[in-house]
Amino acid sequence: MAAVVLVLAGLSLGVGLMSGPGYPGKPWLRDAAAGGAQSGAEGDDGPGNDAESGTEGDGSSTAEGAERESGAEKGNAEGSGAEQREGERPAGVYKFHESEGNSLEPETLPVGQLMYVKLEEYGSSLPYFDGAGNELGRLNQGDPLEVLPWEGEMAPVYYNEDCDVAYVEARFLSPEQPGRLVRPAQAPSLPPEEAGTVSIRIYKERRDLELLSDGEVIATYSVGLGGWPWDTKNVKGDSRTPEGSYYVCVRNANSRFHLALGLSYPNKEDAVRGLENGVITKKQKQAIDRAIDAGEKPPWNTGLGGEIMIHGASEDGKGAEWDWTAGCIAVEDAVIDILWEYCRLGTEVTIEP
Repeated sequence: MAAVVLVLAGLSLGVGLMSGPGYPGKPWLRDAAAGGAQSGAEGDDGPGNDAESGTEGDGSSTAEGAERESGAEKGNAEGSGAEQREGERPAGVYKFHESEGNSLEPETLPVGQLMYVKLEEYGSSLPYFDGAGNELGRLNQGDPLEVLPWEGEMAPVYYNEDCDVAYVEARFLSPEQPGRLVRPAQAPSLPPEEAGTVSIRIYKERRDLELLSDGEVIATYSVGLGGWPWDTKNVKGDSRTPEGSYYVCVRNANSRFHLALGLSYPNKEDAVRGLENGVITKKQKQAIDRAIDAGEKPPWNTGLGGEIMIHGASEDGKGAEWDWTAGCIAVEDAVIDILWEYCRLGTEVTIEP
């Protein structure tokens, strides 16, 4: 896809989208003495608890990303505190052009509003067009853009570092950053009674969960991870989703996340690392080893944490579109309904980076 660049106050902020049907008729040319564009940041959702019984209550739940660009606002010299020195170009958005003397002269450009691409179907993308209707490229879910005032169905946006204007369908623009598009909860290619040895493989980077029968993929679903989705889990409350080989050791039909399949975290490898790092004692490691050898639930009350589940959506509807849990794997309720039918105690679960 062609690069789409958001340019605010002379700074390139990356691929993006903006819109706002409530803005037609406003003066958008930045005043010669205007201050730079301002951006706000939204923090995480605060402390949360994703564990079934609360043993990991110090984990944090976050919406995807710790900070988001929240918008560009018109400023002024007094409000922004910016002082213009003699001979210095005022802050703003500029496009340079050649003057009669072949020197580059700045041209002040309209300033738009930061918004995001919000699509409706998994796998879809949003085309953007030039003024003649020729497609220039495509945008993906969550891409930010700087959108100029518009009327009608098509909104003008800046799409490159030269601040050239392209057009996109305004109905796919949102002032709020959306979550990921989620795969539909399609039925597996084999019914439960025909499935062989069932297992699950989760790919954290791709945010995918594969349901397998005798090693063959029969369904793929989207997942949400811990609020810190990178790296493996090391200690209780780090909001990380573990990586390694586990098995279903608990089935909870009364989960506050609809249904839950508890995983055998920590495993032996986690216990070795925990002992080496001083997170657990030798006695705790031995207890973990005994539980894994017996195919039972390992202790969930050590410094390594526990109660890592594959579960459904939260009470406020968060499922696979965000990384929000305290380390668990979140899926849509319709997906955990399917997994519940296929996955018995002992079902192998592999979590890849």
